[in-house]
Amino acid sequence: MEIDIESGAQRELTPEKFFNIRHLAWLPDKSGLLFTASRIPNKNYRIWQFSAATGEVLPLTKDSENYSELSLDKEANRLISTQVRQDFRLFLWSMENPVNARALADATWVAFAPNGKITFTSTMTGNDEIWSINPDGSNRRQLTNDAADDRVQVVSPDNNWIFFTSNRTGDAQIWRMNADGSNQTQITNKEGGFSLFVSPGGQWLYYRHGLQRTLWRVSTKGGEEQLVLDKRISCDKCLALSPDGLQLANFDRQGQEKTISIFSLADGRMARSIPRADEKAVGLYLEWSRDGKNLVYVLADNYYENNNVWLQPL
Repeated sequence: MEIDIESGAQRELTPEKFFNIRHLAWLPDKSGLLFTASRIPNKNYRIWQFSAATGEVLPLTKDSENYSELSLDKEANRLISTQVRQDFRLFLWSMENPVNARALADATWVAFAPNGKITFTSTMTGNDEIWSINPDGSNRRQLTNDAADDRVQVVSPDNNWIFFTSNRTGDAQIWRMNADGSNQTQITNKEGGFSLFVSPGGQWLYYRHGLQRTLWRVSTKGGEEQLVLDKRISCDKCLALSPDGLQLANFDRQGQEKTISIFSLADGRMARSIPRADEKAVGLYLEWSRDGKNLVYVLADNYYENNNVWLQPL
């Protein structure tokens, strides 16, 4: 979109559409723009050129690299851009011998199923898909296979269902499939978002709203989508359900103090607030211990260079 600074009038520059546009740079003579964008979810971000005279959009790069930020020198003779290459690995540590770790697969999002199997999201096939694997590295199996992104998976307590987020309809909606990947069914249609956890009895799936970042729930069989906690959740792993399914813990802030707030799941009211171990650090991950007596969380410094895992008794 082009916006006239004085009048505020807006004008669409080109009918060409993209899944996402990351960065823009004017050509010095204002004859057009360079920008980085992807046409298809989770596909390569190319550098594109827009012509102000014709409205035409053409790709400048056609290789397999991903380009993010870009900048031009004053004469537009040279272009500099950053390339983004994912290198995420899934490692398994034994608690008895935590020194030696075994790499299982290329993966981003990972979760243990109640039966001990591991589910993970990987881009091994070119876009986000959900896989399963045994802890010993055997029986690696691809569960989803779609042109869009399938990720952020959560396994039901009875191991029968896997819930995940997919944008195959154009929006980030929650889907359900059997543990073997069969019978993939969409269960949210309006709000949608990212799966967080299933209630201990298996009745409700709780998820973070994709835009508002508030907590919602929907029946695991599908149906009406209900607002549970009208409070912004900073990240998918920053909200944790207690083992008894009665309370929620969330990274929070009370005035200038960074805290952990504990809410009642029944009415959404805050039961207590606990100072973090390091009030200056950024909260990345939060979980309850299985006995319900402790919180375990990851804090990072402001540069995300040093992460520490903390155990805090309740």
